[in-house]
Amino acid sequence: MVKGSVIFSKPLAWAIFSGDQIMAYLSLAAIASALQGALFAKLGEPTLQWMKVCTMYGKFCNQVGEGLASAVIASLAMVILSAISAFSLFRLYGGNKDKNTARW
Repeated sequence: MVKGSVIFSKPLAWAIFSGDQIMAYLSLAAIASALQGALFAKLGEPTLQWMKVCTMYGKFCNQVGEGLASAVIASLAMVILSAISAFSLFRLYGGNKDKNTARW
């Protein structure tokens, strides 16, 4: 483990953690809504008489799929970044167990 802390201020650590959480959740919400739209384009909706768009515009649907795959990777990176931020934040609240031990 790395000793010491990079962020000395708890309010700053909370602000960074909150910002990371907001961005991670916003990216997940954007991907979820884009996936729903992509599924409507791919499968259509027969009860609403929406036809399949991907049968006419195959290249467009391929590009949408590639974009969504890239967005999922970016969203996973945001989740990992948020976990690192949480670790840094809650590390500030941990007790220092080495304070009471005698050193040589």
